[in-house]
Amino acid sequence: MPEKRFMEEIMAPPSYVFPMVRDLRTANMWALNQWGQLLFPTDAAFMNVGQEVILNLFKLKETIILYIRRIVENQTMEFEIFGGFLEGDIQWIFHERPYGTLFEISATVLPPVSFSKKMKWNMNGKKSFEGFFTDMLLKVKSAVEGSLASQANPVPTY
Repeated sequence: MPEKRFMEEIMAPPSYVFPMVRDLRTANMWALNQWGQLLFPTDAAFMNVGQEVILNLFKLKETIILYIRRIVENQTMEFEIFGGFLEGDIQWIFHERPYGTLFEISATVLPPVSFSKKMKWNMNGKKSFEGFFTDMLLKVKSAVEGSLASQANPVPTY
């Protein structure tokens, strides 16, 4: 699979979006969808360099292991795909825009070498991979903008 890009505009600055994505206590809002889920270390509160993250796509029997290679605060997170049957890189990029943030996920994935795994990837995996990240971006947008809306319009207490 050549480089694939997924993008979503979020009406909040990167300084708000990035910490919400990095904070694993809020991951339950965006890390699970109909295509799969990201599983983070249970003993961590935040994503950090050196951690392993498991991408579990429901239509595949094998998990994909991501290694957090680099984090630049409010700008980017880089992952290396090193476990499972795929190889490649994934970047989460937070572009600052006048209206907020353009959250981009850029993925370069090398297909499996084995014929049977390549067929499985082409039949189920690629669609699940693309669907997962597309839905994940929408869930991040919803979580961030919902959080901002609740702060802007606090519920009155009587």
